[in-house]
This record gives sequence, C-alpha cells and structure tokens, in this order.
Amino acid sequence: TVPCFPVGDYEFAEQQKVLITGGAGFVGTNLAHQLLCEGHHVIIFDNLSRQGVLNNLLWLQKMHPHNLQIMIADIRNTHQVQ
Repeated sequence: TVPCFPVGDYEFAEQQKVLITGGAGFVGTNLAHQLLCEGHHVIIFDNLSRQGVLNNLLWLQKMHPHNLQIMIADIRNTHQVQ
C-alpha cells in the first residue's frame, strides 16, 4: 500500500469534489490517491485507451472504496461529458 502524505500547509474549509480527466494514468492516479487521502470526493473521467490503466483504477478502488467515482468515457464525446 502507498501511504498518504501531508502536502503543504493549506486547509480546505470543506471537502471538495474534484474531476480528473485522464485520471487512470500515472499522474492522475497519484493525484487522485492524494486527494482521496485528504478526504476529497474524486471523479475520474478516462477512456482507458492506454494499456495498464485499468490496473491503476482497480488499485485506487481497493485503496479508497469510498469517495471515488469512475466514469469510463471519452472527453471528445460531448454527450459523455455532459
């Protein structure tokens, strides 16, 4: 398991809802992990077009069974974005 690390000295007044496009990739997964560690609700929007990204999502779901929403869709499709 990857531990949660405190980053910076900022505090949000309340939990935020955060949308991460391309969130199943390396950067998106790590950003989502950190935000989830901080108690935020994270929505990952990804079309899973890259090999291996499904494993990243499975790991995130295992680490953070709450506050994580996954939308498998393509941002180029305006109907899916709405």
